[in-house]
Amino acid sequence: INSGSVGFSVDNLYPNPATSEITLLVSSLETFESSIQIFSLQGSLMVQETVLLDKGDNKFEFDISTLPTGAYFIKVPDVSGAMQYKRFTKIK
Repeated sequence: INSGSVGFSVDNLYPNPATSEITLLVSSLETFESSIQIFSLQGSLMVQETVLLDKGDNKFEFDISTLPTGAYFIKVPDVSGAMQYKRFTKIK
């Protein structure tokens, strides 16, 4: 889901479903700091990590082993506050 940002794109999230770790691939047209967040479908913030998005391709890994099984959204905001989302499922 893209809500209008043109400065970066969330290219992929894998594996999906996942058991212990997910990898997020993001392409950016500029270098900026972002706060990547993982939310439950009920809206609870489960994980938050501040990262530096470099111009070009970026790869981030997140440990999700402690999350309960279920569906989640990962949210990546750009410098203007526009958001991109990816959905993933955590399994045992």
